[in-house]
This record gives sequence, C-alpha cells and structure tokens, in this order.
Amino acid sequence: MYATAEQPWDRLCDQLNGGGVPNLDDALVNLELRQVHDALLKQLDPAIVRLLADVAEHPRAVAGRTNKKIELQRREFFELAWARCETLLHEAQMAYASRMAKESQPAIAAQPITPALLAPVLRPTDKGRSVGTQLFRERLTAVLRIPAIEALFPAPWTAAGRRVLPSPSPQFTATAMWAPVFGWCVLELLAESIDAENPEHLALDLFDRLRLREPFAQAFAALGIEAEEGWRVAARIKVLLLSEAGAGKPEGAPGEATRAIPETAQDKPTVGEERVAQAPALWLDPDVCWLSGVHESQGHAYLIREQYEELLWWLQLPSLLRLLGETAPSRAVIGQMSGSIEEALAIAESAGYRVDLLYGSATTEAAGEEPASVEDSGSRGSSSGSSDPVLND
Repeated sequence: MYATAEQPWDRLCDQLNGGGVPNLDDALVNLELRQVHDALLKQLDPAIVRLLADVAEHPRAVAGRTNKKIELQRREFFELAWARCETLLHEAQMAYASRMAKESQPAIAAQPITPALLAPVLRPTDKGRSVGTQLFRERLTAVLRIPAIEALFPAPWTAAGRRVLPSPSPQFTATAMWAPVFGWCVLELLAESIDAENPEHLALDLFDRLRLREPFAQAFAALGIEAEEGWRVAARIKVLLLSEAGAGKPEGAPGEATRAIPETAQDKPTVGEERVAQAPALWLDPDVCWLSGVHESQGHAYLIREQYEELLWWLQLPSLLRLLGETAPSRAVIGQMSGSIEEALAIAESAGYRVDLLYGSATTEAAGEEPASVEDSGSRGSSSGSSDPVLND
C-alpha cells in the first residue's frame, strides 16, 4: 500500500501505532474527520458545559442576586463557547465539502457561510471582543431559560422529563442534562451555516456523513455519563434530527408541520400541529426502537413506558426553544404541549404497549378515527406489522 494525498496510509499507520481496526477504509475516513471530531469534543468540554449550567436561569434564584456577576459569567460563557464553535464550524464545513466531493454528491445550492461572516456587530462595551454570532447567542439564551419554563406547565414535569431536559430538580448531574441540549444546538447552527434554507435535512446528513455519533458519545462519557448511556444520548440526538427532518411523514400531511424556525409569529406552527408522537414509519428506525425499549415477548414487540416517555419529552426540545424565544411564552400553548405527551402515553397504554398495535393506532389517528383498543384492533395491528421485519420475529 502506497500513501497518497487522497489515501494517507502513512498517517493512519502512525495514528494506529500498531493497533488493529475492523476496516482500513473506514479508519481512513475517520482519520480525515479527526479534526472535526476533536473540535466537537472541545466544544463539549466539561468546563464549558459546567459554565453553561452555572449561568442558566433558575426559578428559585433570589431576585436581584449578583446580577452583574451572572452577566459577567454569561459573557465569559458566550465568548468561550463561540471561540470553540467557530473552530468547529470551519472544520466541519471543509470536511463536509470534501466528503461530498469524494462521494460525487451534487454540490450544495447555497454557499457555506464562513464563521467570520456570522460574527455580530460589536457593541461599544464589547471592546473588540466577539461574544458569538447573533443566532448562536439568541439560541443559547433561549436554552438558558429551559429550567424556568417548567413553572409555566400545568403540572410539574414527570421524572422522565427531568431525566432528559434541564430542570430545577434534574434526575442526573447538571453536565449530563445540559450537554445533549448544547450539542444539538451547535449541530443545528452548523447546518444553518451551510444551508439556511433547508437546515433540518442537512443536520441529519451532517450527523451521518461526518460520523458524529461516536465523538458525541465520547464527549458525553467525558462528562460523567456512563458508557452505554452516552451512546443512548447520542442516539437521542439522531432521533430528534430524524423527527425534525420529517422522516416518515408524507409531504404536506396535516398535522406534520415542518420544524424550521419561522421568521414571523404568523408562520409559527402551533403545538397542536406538531405531533409529539413518532410518525409510524419512525418505528422502523433501530434507534427509536432501542430508545423506546422495544423487546420481543411471546411473539410480539413491546415498548417500555418509561423509556418511551423520556423520548417523548426529548422530542419537545425544538418546541420549547421556540417558546423560550418569545417575550412571553403562551401558557395555552404550553398546556397543549403537556397534553400532547399525556395523549401519546394514553394511546400507548390503550395498545397495551404493543408496538404493532401502537403502529395501527397512530395510523388510525392520522386518518381522523378513534384509536382502537387492544381487544378490537388485534387483527389490524398484526396485519399492519406483518410485512415489517423490525416489528415481527
């Protein structure tokens, strides 16, 4: 084997240092993407994530307490996070363009935006220092408000919700709760920097083409998330990207609105238009099944309620951020959001947590009919899943 510019086997040999890999070609691609992966790991550095958790809004905070100190900490966080994000954007844009060229994929219609062009107009108080892009700052400002919005819900979040979203009473450490949210926001910004017209589909392509699952899992492990759980969190990000990209949803289907962030309030979809339950076709995705605890028992596939509920809460993240971007979040919309989770869980319970019957219930509901119970829908549920190798043994 001879090293070339396109196939630097010598560099791969040095990196492996005598170690083995399952596939040399895959290892060569990972070598090409190493700078992107390293930039992502630095973006999710524990020190940055801890600072994010420290500056988040807390509903129990004493009014007026050290406001200046908190603002200084937030300024420090935005500057540090943006410096890392700028590097990630640059490395990822170049790597994505290279992978597209090597795979002979058509060029992206929109020209990638260089990180320098995303820099905001500096205020006089900035003294020549950038605190990140306007979009970056606005999105993370909304993220910082996530724990405070729980107080507007008609009832406190369930334990499942507090296991996947930052809250005043999280089920895990602060870094474990904030890192996935932060990582998803950065990935969304990266997609928008390359194609602002269609970022949802591009974010999903970036996740796969740049092989971001493993570095995400590594970053989460460095933050104290247990090994398997780190991979689960990475899979959760992938499923959210699938949902945002409209995977499994017919074009123009009622109730399946695009997840692009609208520019005006009139264009903003209501929560009632954004189904929180997965589209039936998403059950074909192995990550959805894994995260929902799908398992076989007596010839049928069942989900685990607690794990399914965690996924439902996690899929609320884009809607939450849209609400938090508003000056005064609507309590009515928040109530609808809470109700949609309860409704999805009720449908799963009525199906006996059988995936084939849930699949049939979701299809029936989309058609505007009443979801069938386990007793009167068994034949339809079995037929619905009979051609699906994922749902049947």
